[in-house]
Amino acid sequence: MLAHLVALALSAFEGRTEFELAEEGATRDIKRFVLKIHGKRVFGITLRIEGGRAVLDAHAIERSSYDLSGGEAASADFEAADGTWMAGALQQQFSRVRLHAA
Repeated sequence: MLAHLVALALSAFEGRTEFELAEEGATRDIKRFVLKIHGKRVFGITLRIEGGRAVLDAHAIERSSYDLSGGEAASADFEAADGTWMAGALQQQFSRVRLHAA
């Protein structure tokens, strides 16, 4: 099930060479990635299955020029987790990205 979520995330960036989804860690239940844009670390993405639901969450990372505003993880029943859901979930998390205040 988790492999399905990872495949959806990777396919969401297919053909977009400016984006890189680099795996940063994994357990049996969770996959962690860093999203890079033009080689710059932007934010972390966590994919997991929780109580039969697909969950995509974002978190701030070290060595990034960006923070994330408050917000919630995107989730859906696992059966509803398709390419359209993944695109919306990623967009929801992108909307939280903010440049570090100087």
